[in-house]
Amino acid sequence: MLGKDALAAVGFFSPVITAVSIAYVVINGMQVVTGNLVGAGKTKDVNRLFIGSFFVLTVIFSVFSLVCIIFRQGLAGLLGADGEAYALLCDYIKGYAPGILTNVLVSMLMAIAPFNNRIKLSYCSLAVMTVVDVLGDVLLVGPLGLYGIGLASTFSNIAALLVLLPGFIKKDKLFHFQTKDGMSIKLVGKVAMRGLPSLMLTGGVIIRNYRFNYSLNQYVGAGGVAVAGVMSTVSSLVASVPSGSSSAFASLAGIYIGEEDRESLIDLTRTAMRLDVLLCAAATGVIMHLASPLSALFFPNDESVQMLAYRMFLLTFTFPVPNVIYNILLQAYWAQNRMLLVNILSFAETASMGLFALFTVQSSVRTPHGSPIRS
Repeated sequence: MLGKDALAAVGFFSPVITAVSIAYVVINGMQVVTGNLVGAGKTKDVNRLFIGSFFVLTVIFSVFSLVCIIFRQGLAGLLGADGEAYALLCDYIKGYAPGILTNVLVSMLMAIAPFNNRIKLSYCSLAVMTVVDVLGDVLLVGPLGLYGIGLASTFSNIAALLVLLPGFIKKDKLFHFQTKDGMSIKLVGKVAMRGLPSLMLTGGVIIRNYRFNYSLNQYVGAGGVAVAGVMSTVSSLVASVPSGSSSAFASLAGIYIGEEDRESLIDLTRTAMRLDVLLCAAATGVIMHLASPLSALFFPNDESVQMLAYRMFLLTFTFPVPNVIYNILLQAYWAQNRMLLVNILSFAETASMGLFALFTVQSSVRTPHGSPIRS
């Protein structure tokens, strides 16, 4: 079983994983612009946008992956890892980084699969990704340690991509891999401008995660970073409810805006609010009910860190309900092209959380590596 240093190593890597989310500048913008183009009947431009976006993301994140692999030792130090966590983080990067490109492409294809009427294929790819990742973790962690955990993530992303690709081959689909109409880098640029709020959001999250890890490592130690890493992982699972809901809302809202159908947009917003608040409230209740057994599962041999994890489970997972309301309103502003307001809200949300976390951790623990229970 991996110890708290291994979990801390994964936690230190969270700003880089967040940086990969810069891809959503294109992916989220593509959802909105595609909805507008479909509503306006410009289907040829939709596929030119798809080919151009696929090409641009492939080039950017191929380079990103190579940089992470080649400079992994410097990167591990820059992220704040030290001691045993430093060596473990280098191993993790070596295994995880080769799968960054496929992770981005899977995210892109999943986001636009509903336009091809292949949403079931998305569910199937997600199931394959989960199974391969879990099996890889079980089979590779023993002989390869954290390097094996990283490799499992890489293999799972490759498997998910292979499942998704057949849904984008037939020419009768809205998005398909054919170059008859060419690709449009100009449209990708337009998409990037519409997706700028994702850049603001990602920038805020990177600041938050880096400062949070720094504060925890300095004032609490590796145990605190390990708990933060676990919270991040579980939060990603729980956040699939509000993020999936807002993603579906964005696609439909874009179509209604393209068709200038204001009444349908209002009805969609009301329905999304009611249903999604109920779903997120249920997710919050489940996690809070399981706070104690989950803390014992992740940290069975360290009572103080286990108590910190328990408290963090109770505090952290109050976010889904306000988060889904915020995201639906944000997507509604986004679809209406109110970009200044969307950009300000996107950056302010996460950056303010990072600053708040920094000051609360420092004020709770006044001596370096103090009691993790109190923090």
